Amino acid sequence: EIKEKAKNIVKGNKWLILKPIAFIYLISFAVGFICAFMGLNEELINLITDICSIFTGILGSAYYAYLLKYVRTGSANINDVIECFKEKWLKILITSILITIFVTLWSLLFVIPGIIASYAYTWAIILVIDKDLEPNNAIKESKKMMNGYKWDYFVFELSFLGWSLLAILTLGILCIWLVPYITVANILYYEELSKKYIGE
Repeated sequence: EIKEKAKNIVKGNKWLILKPIAFIYLISFAVGFICAFMGLNEELINLITDICSIFTGILGSAYYAYLLKYVRTGSANINDVIECFKEKWLKILITSILITIFVTLWSLLFVIPGIIASYAYTWAIILVIDKDLEPNNAIKESKKMMNGYKWDYFVFELSFLGWSLLAILTLGILCIWLVPYITVANILYYEELSKKYIGE
């Protein structure tokens, strides 16, 4: 049901959903081009590239604000991404760092606990953006939401595998449709899980 709803939302609206992603990649490309044009040394280029990766990573997370608004209201603006970045960039960064640390620590025990932990923290960043939670609270709430749903969400993600393989065969052309479809489907999953969580 979630996937069918996602298809209906994406139909005829692919560019609206992809526009912020194109904006984010354009920034990354522009920084790389400027670095190459200026003839900077390799160490400085690597440093700028790392900083740019962090910046675009946070912008990519702020993209959830755009998706949430679009799914809920049928319209959104690139300013939603920019405003989210301005207001919550530090929380997003801290949450990302904490998730990386926790998943790494669990992975030291064994691979499977690390994978389980990564699924437990699935919605942490979205909760920071959607509910304005503090990083620690967002991680705790995500773990509670995913209690009993980790396998279900794994199967949900696995259901896109065939499309992903087909996208590779089309040299990525299918991604123009696939990326909006998967991202919207994930937001709809979050919405449905949130309703169940609140109900419980």
